[in-house]
Amino acid sequence: MKLTIKIGPAVIRFIADTPPHDWPHEFCGVFEDRNSLPPTVTIQVRTDAPKPHGKPRFLYELPNQWRVYQERGRVRLEILEQMHFLPRQVCFITPKWDQIDLHLIPLTYRSPGLRQKGWYLGDVAEPLIQWWLTGWLALRRKGMILHGAAVSLSGKGLAFIGHSGAGKTTISRLFRTHSSAQVLNDERILLWREGKHWHVAGTPWHGELRQVSKGAALLKRFSVLVQATDNQFLPRPPQPVLKSIFTEAYLPLWNQEAMARLVEAATRLVKDVPSGELRFTQDNRIVRYLYERV
Repeated sequence: MKLTIKIGPAVIRFIADTPPHDWPHEFCGVFEDRNSLPPTVTIQVRTDAPKPHGKPRFLYELPNQWRVYQERGRVRLEILEQMHFLPRQVCFITPKWDQIDLHLIPLTYRSPGLRQKGWYLGDVAEPLIQWWLTGWLALRRKGMILHGAAVSLSGKGLAFIGHSGAGKTTISRLFRTHSSAQVLNDERILLWREGKHWHVAGTPWHGELRQVSKGAALLKRFSVLVQATDNQFLPRPPQPVLKSIFTEAYLPLWNQEAMARLVEAATRLVKDVPSGELRFTQDNRIVRYLYERV
């Protein structure tokens, strides 16, 4: 069985003995790709146990979530279950980041001899796909995943970031009423560069709106949200905008090279795209304001 999804510039192909139990997935299913595009990464879903550790070199961990090692030239990612914090998925990623062997580990503590039958795309999409995208985008100097919102307004992309409560879901909800607007996501967005142009796209990981879109658009404005009593876009110098980006970005902290390239990509983003602070009212006036200017 082969199943392919496309998120932004990345074509992700799964190969498994059986389809996932949760297909068509409520959110990942929106990103299904039927165009037979060559895959950016191929994920072989396996139910056999991975080979025992050799002498892996520990790289980084998100406590009680995942651990990363370097082993025999490959990255070994262990994703932990949330009861005893034992590995529930072990992933081996090739140096080119184009192949992943994904081993699903049976949770034997639930019942002796238990073996997992089949698999679930939702369990693989997060955190594995998000983790892979974060590293791949950074290492290729292509872009980043941000905790943010984005809309396509008459085909022109607007991206919004800000701390929790800044208004990402609010501004996305307001744009839902505009006939020329498409909400891409109100929680996690993907930004990447192709040639001289930056693009923005939605991801399968939704926010409060529970709305996702496979759409993408040329990025025309990048805004840090600030709730106010008027509507005004204030261009800002690169440094404060970069600070906000790194606060809201998913960071490949386990890889020094990837971090350096992410900094390079973010620096280029704020130079290439009009970036600054968007002061906005929490009503439809902000929609009219941006529509008139974009």
